[in-house]
Amino acid sequence: MTIVTAAGGVFYVIKYDMDVVFIMLVLACAVMFNITQTLKTILRTDKHKGRNLE
Repeated sequence: MTIVTAAGGVFYVIKYDMDVVFIMLVLACAVMFNITQTLKTILRTDKHKGRNLE
């Protein structure tokens, strides 16, 4: 649902202001990068926990 809403919002904005679209794309990339970094950190933490259990 969220992805569909976001896509609809992007298409809506494209009709009116390309600058806003560019800003949204940059923000989306930043969010995706943060999510990726967070997942990597979580995976590293899980590995450390596994080593401690052994």
